[in-house]
This record gives sequence, structure tokens and C-alpha cells, in this order.
Amino acid sequence: MSRTINIRNNVQVEGKSGLGSTFVFGHGFGNDQTAWDAVKMPFGQRNDMVLYDNIGVGTTHPVFYAVPEEVAYYLNSRIKGSSFRIVDAEGHFPHISAPDSTIKEVTVFMNS
Repeated sequence: MSRTINIRNNVQVEGKSGLGSTFVFGHGFGNDQTAWDAVKMPFGQRNDMVLYDNIGVGTTHPVFYAVPEEVAYYLNSRIKGSSFRIVDAEGHFPHISAPDSTIKEVTVFMNS
């Protein structure tokens, strides 16, 4: 499974393995992970970074389709100390389509 996701979403891991936090850089519609090229350098000096492409952009494999929960479970399994919460929202921007649910889940995370 992990190899499939790595290929499908062009997952790249960069940075100082294990020295700091892990940052996950996900881009918006119409971009690929190169959208982060101008800003990722300072983060990578002390931290790990996971970059990936959404299906249909960059060098993602055209045979696959997007399965957001599967990607989220994969990232959660790879990021030490992370938690997995499902927000009942649609689209790319849960803070817009479901602001109350998003605020609730962020609050739960911040208080844990």
C-alpha cells in the first residue's frame, strides 16, 4: 500500500530526518508540490517535510484516483505523534464548507 501511495501521489520526504517536527505540504487545485519551492527551505533546515501531489497534477500516476481517507491514514501512520480526525466536509476547503466542524476538530486537537 505505501509504495502505491508514494507512486500515485508522488510523495517526497525531505529535510533533517528526526531532528524536529514534520511538516506536510499539500497544495491546492491547479498546482503541484513545486508551489512550495520558494518557501520550504527554512522548514527543511531543522525539520522533516512530506510533499505530495493531488491526483491529476504534477507527476501523479494517471491510473490512480484520489482516495483522501487512504492518504490521510497513510500520512498519520508515518508522522510520529499525529492524530487522525475526520471532518464532515466537502471540497478542498473544509474551513469554508464546514467551519463549525473544522473549528471543533482543531480545538479538540489543540486541547489534547
